[in-house]
Amino acid sequence: MSDSCPRCHAPLATDRIGLCPVCLLEAPLQPAIVGGSVDLGEEIGRGGMGSVYRGKHLRLGIDVAVKLLPESLAADPSFRTRFGREARALASLRHPGIVAVHDFGEEAGQPYIVMEFVGGGRLSDRLPLPLARAIDVALQVCDALACAHRAGIVHRDVKPDNLLLDADGRVKVADFGIATIVGDGGGQTRLPRR
Repeated sequence: MSDSCPRCHAPLATDRIGLCPVCLLEAPLQPAIVGGSVDLGEEIGRGGMGSVYRGKHLRLGIDVAVKLLPESLAADPSFRTRFGREARALASLRHPGIVAVHDFGEEAGQPYIVMEFVGGGRLSDRLPLPLARAIDVALQVCDALACAHRAGIVHRDVKPDNLLLDADGRVKVADFGIATIVGDGGGQTRLPRR
């Protein structure tokens, strides 16, 4: 390794980085690509089951949300099995009131889910609602949850933070992270709480 920066030729204080601090800060960052097709952007949410980032699906040309799970949960082999089963079950749900799952996988040992991006914000940021709107929201949520229940999936964490609004104000149920799949081989499968 050289003792000077390859960009500006300034002396390097250490050989561990390979660029001087000025050039390192000015250098364009390589995009973070997840699953070979999603350019990861800024963090848009965080919870006990991981962080959610806005991304761009390069092949589909659409904005998506990417949930990355924390290392503590990713390290548990039984969690990985349940996570895959959960992602497949959620991807099978087709309802306008449930956030669609496009893909799931693992990047550098960290499980992820690629989901529909819902850009209207969380319901919790719009509270309180006028009575007529609150009834409309409740009916939309009940319809979406009925679809999930028919598929044997129980959400278990319905709250305003997990209800998103699309650009037209329609409700989308999100974050099935601690959902229970009923009737999966005669028992129940659930992701662990943190």
